[in-house]
Amino acid sequence: MKYLIFIFLMFTSFNAYSQTKSTPVLFESMPQTNHKEIILKEKNDMKTSEFKVFGLVTKEKIFTESDLLQLKQDSIGTVYIKNHKGDIVINAKDMKGVLLKTILDSTGILSKNYKNYNQFYFVLTAADGYKNIYSWNEIYNNEIGNHVYIITEKNDKNLNQLPEKILVLSANDIYGGGRYLKSLSSIEIKAIDEIK
Repeated sequence: MKYLIFIFLMFTSFNAYSQTKSTPVLFESMPQTNHKEIILKEKNDMKTSEFKVFGLVTKEKIFTESDLLQLKQDSIGTVYIKNHKGDIVINAKDMKGVLLKTILDSTGILSKNYKNYNQFYFVLTAADGYKNIYSWNEIYNNEIGNHVYIITEKNDKNLNQLPEKILVLSANDIYGGGRYLKSLSSIEIKAIDEIK
């Protein structure tokens, strides 16, 4: 009998609890927010108009959009960017850009011994913290280095009109989506071991 009373009390308390009235939140009464505007504002806050080159360099330097436009620009043409599955995710036409190695050459690598160059790598960081890494050998001792660009023109838009500014692109990558870096904010030159 005790068990029946216990079960009855549990059932009624559960039933009573489940029927308690709660005030529904009506979406019509909530303040209207334009989520597209918020997302666009966040994206605009992430746009960069300059980037810094620092680390193991002979001189640190900040590059502005106008600095980039004064450097030699290569015509890249049309580039199809694929994601890791091989799907084309970006079709960029009429592109121009400055080679990454041109930027790196202007700051100089801090080593007098050429044998140390194998240890150097370059960390490119976007405004949102996204990072890409290139080794010295990729940039200076491989065909890839002749196709890593900071984009100055794309789809008939110049640098200050690009939505992804400042954009870095590795045009010869098989799956280039992972190295399509938007809003470049810095390039840090580092080494695996301490360079003497």
